[in-house]
Amino acid sequence: MGLAQLNLVKKVFPWLIICMCLVGIIKLQNKQQQNFEQEPQSHYLTQEQAQKRLVKIQKNIPGFGFDNLIADWSFLGFVNYFGDKPARDEIGHQLVADYFDTISRRDPRFIDAHLNLSVANSMYAGQPKKTIAFMERVLQAVEPEIHTETSLLWSAKGMDELLFFGDTEAAKHSYEMAAKWAKSKEDNLNQNRARNNIKTARFLSGKPDTKQVQIRAWSSVLPNIKDEQRRQEIIAKINHLKIESEIAEQNLTANLSE
Repeated sequence: MGLAQLNLVKKVFPWLIICMCLVGIIKLQNKQQQNFEQEPQSHYLTQEQAQKRLVKIQKNIPGFGFDNLIADWSFLGFVNYFGDKPARDEIGHQLVADYFDTISRRDPRFIDAHLNLSVANSMYAGQPKKTIAFMERVLQAVEPEIHTETSLLWSAKGMDELLFFGDTEAAKHSYEMAAKWAKSKEDNLNQNRARNNIKTARFLSGKPDTKQVQIRAWSSVLPNIKDEQRRQEIIAKINHLKIESEIAEQNLTANLSE
């Protein structure tokens, strides 16, 4: 094989591989759709297993420089998955974290996707701890200049740290970073965001008691959780927070009466 032919093979080979993978995924999707049409709606778990396999393929398929394209593809899958309300009402949102993991790895600069996935994974899938971890991955890879909405990544992370875990120190840092990134933009929207984030960070510096806030946050998530084990974990956390809150109120009352 001549040098020119060898160079041509090197250029074409990655395209052939990714095309083969994409064709394989399309066939799987078509087969999945056919199966869905033949199955009664009660077989949502079968659908979920097929979707999970597709997400795994999207996570592990060689990128060859097209990671952002694969991330787009995966996000479209997430939109279809999340929008299937009958299925989600029946079996929940357990695959959201898989989509978030895949997209944050493939394209950490896909800001709009991460903001949507953040809400879906925390509020609907009940996995705010994973959301924070995925956001940390994203924030290590992005810079404030790449997108007008980058500061929202920090404030979304801060909200989860505050609402679900009462970690005022971590949330304070996140809101300070959100203010810093927003302030670097000159438009009025981001300047307003910067001022609001600074106010929130200053409020959190006083280390407010957030137990009631956490109770309300976890209670709002609970109706979306269909996995019984996860439901029991959340219920146990809510009950523990209620006990802590009652003890704190009793101590405050005792101190005021002295």
